[in-house]
Amino acid sequence: MPDQFIPHIATRGSYSCFRAGGGVGMYGVTDEPSRALDAIIVFCTGEIWSVDAWQMLAYGRRDPPVLLLKEDDFARSLVNYATFLNNIGANPPYRWIAGIENIEGRHLGIQKIELHNAVCLVDLIEEERIYTMDIDPKQALCHFFSKIYDSCGVKRPGKPNDS
Repeated sequence: MPDQFIPHIATRGSYSCFRAGGGVGMYGVTDEPSRALDAIIVFCTGEIWSVDAWQMLAYGRRDPPVLLLKEDDFARSLVNYATFLNNIGANPPYRWIAGIENIEGRHLGIQKIELHNAVCLVDLIEEERIYTMDIDPKQALCHFFSKIYDSCGVKRPGKPNDS
């Protein structure tokens, strides 16, 4: 399967494929046969769903639990999924929905830097927008990222004006 199909944090080992009545997908193989920490499915309609729970589980075990935000991974995923859709003949613009849940009480971390005073006060953050492949993916996702920082009571570093 093409690289554009791999869940957005694809650095943890093996993947397996599956077929369903409405589409095809991949999931990360774990030690437990009935458990997947990340998965992606492409439906016959051209809709893509991607879930990655690995980081939430890994960093949730820390004391205090951490929400590790890697903007580059989200941006790369948006580009990869748009490229995949474009390659199969689904032309832009693309509507995307990004979300993150179970974050209330987690301390916000950026890449590997933990911000101890930035604690998320909401449990769910979602954003929906339109993406065309001619705009920077981080700019396309800026409102989503800003919502995460806002929920933790801090300003998004180096991004004074998300518009």
